Amino acid sequence: MFQRSIARLGVPPRRVLVIGDNRATDVAGAVAAGLDSLMLADGVHREELFDGARMSDDRVSAFLGTPGPSPRWVAERLGW
Repeated sequence: MFQRSIARLGVPPRRVLVIGDNRATDVAGAVAAGLDSLMLADGVHREELFDGARMSDDRVSAFLGTPGPSPRWVAERLGW
């Protein structure tokens, strides 16, 4: 799906960032397609990545140390 979208848009893969909150689907898809990914902690994995109201660096490190695809970056959330 990612490769077809990239081809349709006509952009080089190095200019694509996949943003999602699910390691098993969003991040895995990006990794399989050879794309960079940004995983949002305030989503599917919130309980594992947050300590109270904020993302915990220690929890993120522990989470990324478990088997599974790893995003290039993790952010608490997006805002505008």
